[in-house]
Amino acid sequence: MPAAPAPAAEVRARVMAGMVTAVEEKGYAHTTIADIAKAARISRRTLYEHFVDKEACFLAAYSMMANELISAVVSASRAQQSGMDRLNAASIAYLDFLATTPEVSRSFLTEINAVGQAGVELRCAVNQRFAAMMTDLVVESVGDTGAVLPDGRFVREFDTNMALALVGSINELVLQAIVVGPADTLPVRLSRLSKPVLELADRMLISDVAPA
Repeated sequence: MPAAPAPAAEVRARVMAGMVTAVEEKGYAHTTIADIAKAARISRRTLYEHFVDKEACFLAAYSMMANELISAVVSASRAQQSGMDRLNAASIAYLDFLATTPEVSRSFLTEINAVGQAGVELRCAVNQRFAAMMTDLVVESVGDTGAVLPDGRFVREFDTNMALALVGSINELVLQAIVVGPADTLPVRLSRLSKPVLELADRMLISDVAPA
């Protein structure tokens, strides 16, 4: 009796994982449907049952990676009691996730740009999600503008634009780490970003002077 076919959701996840693997090896521009199918261990016919083309597959994989990254960041931050510890945990979780999945790092920050307009639009939408998450996290962790921290400092005004600036700054630091050295040492380079990222967040969020 032949084995039952795998559930559609499982096959779809395998295809997206295969997409990430193939892009890691060849880059988006040089990756073919055959490469994705081979990495996912499925036929091209099966792949086309789930995605109309390579672009659709990559955009879905990118969205999946974004969901996993946001979930990891939120879980890490909420494992802390409150205050700056939550924000620090969020920043470290972001870097740790990318360090342990270097193929995601490159897809997330470099290969998405090769997709064209659809890739740019999705990247912007994901950054907006990260910014909204960061804005909510700041309020949950340290309070609204003007809130006084235990050390006597004050919470600065922090809106979505400020959050986007912080997300963009972190991503640029990660991008620099990706392109300056080999893939096998990327986790080490990313680990070195923890201190500057935490200092940047502190300067953007906290002030010694009460807001006017």
